Amino acid sequence: MLEVLFDEESINKKFNITLAERPELTVAKERYLVYEVPGRNGNLTVFDGYDNVPLTLHFNFIDDDVRATFREMNNWLIGKKKVRLSDTEMYRNITQSVLTVNAANNDIKEWCDFELEIITDPFEYEDAGIEEVTSEAIIDNPSKVDAETSIKVYGEGTCRVLLNDNQMIFKDVKEYVVVDGMIKKAHKLMSSKDNDMQGRYPVLKSGENKISIDGQTTKIEVSKRWCWR
Repeated sequence: MLEVLFDEESINKKFNITLAERPELTVAKERYLVYEVPGRNGNLTVFDGYDNVPLTLHFNFIDDDVRATFREMNNWLIGKKKVRLSDTEMYRNITQSVLTVNAANNDIKEWCDFELEIITDPFEYEDAGIEEVTSEAIIDNPSKVDAETSIKVYGEGTCRVLLNDNQMIFKDVKEYVVVDGMIKKAHKLMSSKDNDMQGRYPVLKSGENKISIDGQTTKIEVSKRWCWR
């Protein structure tokens, strides 16, 4: 049976509910800005990223106390961050915890039918493991979408990481520091290290990425977190 996992816990098993149908396959839509430029033939069209993706899940279930189960499920969904189907390891991030449970059909006392509407980030994410780099390497991003990645930098003192044309410098490193391009933050144990960092947050572009270390860096661990439309 196909299950839906929120933060890696199955809503189906927890509340004994069933997907009434497989959800549609969704694709992030490209967004463009259109400008009228004096003296230029036609409009100037500039790519401006991807839109968030709506995901609709249709459930039903039978229960001796439908109302209580429905209320408990609504409460359980509050604050969930990720969602995925059990037949894939790819997941979506829920945008600002936007979860809407529509009014349920309860024509029969012991039966309930409802839709759950979710707004997610534009992409499905694939965690393809960690690549350790002790000198230099080439990391290939198989997707056509650039991936905001996370790098754990090990060393003492001033550490340098060169990712393509982006040189990141980390000052006063003690043991390690983590820099995450998705959340736009450098940190260690939840303590911000942004003031000790120079350079841009790391992004693995589509295709080959050259990466190397310098300074007092001993090694880095690069998360290969691919984005798929």
